[in-house]
Amino acid sequence: MINIETFFRNHFNTKEISDDRMDLFTQDHIARLKANNPENIYDVVITKTEGAHNGYFSAKTTESVSAAQKEAATVNVEKYAKEFIDMVSMKEGIIRGTWGKDSAAYQEFYPHGITEYIKATRANMNGLMERFLQGATKYAGELPANFIDLFNTIITNYQASRDLQLGKMGDVSGDKLATAQSRDILEKQLMSNVLVIANNNIGKPEVMKVYFTQHYIERSGRSQGNNIPPEDYITGTVAPNDKTEILHGGFSGDSEFHFKNTGETTLQFYTANMPDDPIPGTVLEIAAGQDETAFASALGSEENMFLMVYNVDYENEGEFGVGEIGG
Repeated sequence: MINIETFFRNHFNTKEISDDRMDLFTQDHIARLKANNPENIYDVVITKTEGAHNGYFSAKTTESVSAAQKEAATVNVEKYAKEFIDMVSMKEGIIRGTWGKDSAAYQEFYPHGITEYIKATRANMNGLMERFLQGATKYAGELPANFIDLFNTIITNYQASRDLQLGKMGDVSGDKLATAQSRDILEKQLMSNVLVIANNNIGKPEVMKVYFTQHYIERSGRSQGNNIPPEDYITGTVAPNDKTEILHGGFSGDSEFHFKNTGETTLQFYTANMPDDPIPGTVLEIAAGQDETAFASALGSEENMFLMVYNVDYENEGEFGVGEIGG
């Protein structure tokens, strides 16, 4: 029985077609349209497809730039947070030597000792900075002349970097939405092209190969993640707000992986040229307890040699398992 519904579905609307594959497929398709355009019947199709293709990959570029800028801002936030904690630890001796550890003045600066600062999180950092600055301002006359200036500079730099980081987070979220909308436009245009060309060539399925190179978007026939033996998974942990290497080489853009988040934090999986590279915009984010399958080409450039994982949580360790499908 013929299922007519299949002609109404958008077969390009799937995560199994990575950006790299979609790019290759679309560029090849446009070239084939231009080379096989009798009496210019596909001029409008070509124009719409080029527009959709350029719009999508322009949006991807914008998203990538915003992600890199957010990462740069994050580096500065961490830099100034560390400078503040180091300075607080360094100057503890001055506070203790001036008033004594059991004094009320000391308690205004260190009510829970230095440990409170060392274990500070992004959520409470502003509060700790404000409290310390208030104490330094209150006792400015009894402290060294430049004491408050040192903290003013660090805190001002931290707050400016944090504001920039939050702004870039908003940019990235907006860019991701724009990218998703642009990809939807491209997917619909490609599906429309299939139907238009098929309508012009009813009863001639061989014509498909004239206009489309299907292997760019074909899904591998390999087994799914639940068929990977447990012993074949690479398992590990990743420290809070840190990234770790899963694989170095031994895979290509066509390699398909089953990613499992076995911990209690959100994890981001991606590929990188070098382990220390900034985290890109092409991450696969998986919530705690969830799993997902993806091609390596969907996680970064197909030339990347490192498969990486980043733990977005700032307090808890993450856990993961990664298995190659058909590996």
